[in-house]
Amino acid sequence: MTTAAALPALAVPAAAASVEPDPIFEAIERHRRAKAAWTAAYEALDTLPHEKVREAGRACDDLSEVTHQELVALVRMTPTTIAGCAALLRHLEQHENEHDSPALFADYVPDQPVHQTDSTLLSRIAGELEA
Repeated sequence: MTTAAALPALAVPAAAASVEPDPIFEAIERHRRAKAAWTAAYEALDTLPHEKVREAGRACDDLSEVTHQELVALVRMTPTTIAGCAALLRHLEQHENEHDSPALFADYVPDQPVHQTDSTLLSRIAGELEA
């Protein structure tokens, strides 16, 4: 069995040889954390006394905005490694599957920042994979 160490240096892709961590992983994690915080706050609304619901609802709205901004930041980034490209694609697929209708690439909210930046996301990922 041949190991990577036994292969010539030129056989290892440049992206695999990179020592810099791909910043996309941290961006994915920020989006996951924001989404989890919003989900927890939203689910807690049903357990609150009536007089606390309005304030908690405003907090949910704020968390929703944070989650959206993290998604915008995420799709504006281009992964710098093959592993980062794969992680981003999997994360976006999971995000899309959690919505009843396509959320990221939908045409129904064209003025939202995420929809203005995502039109080149797939080709940016493809370009990184080709490099």
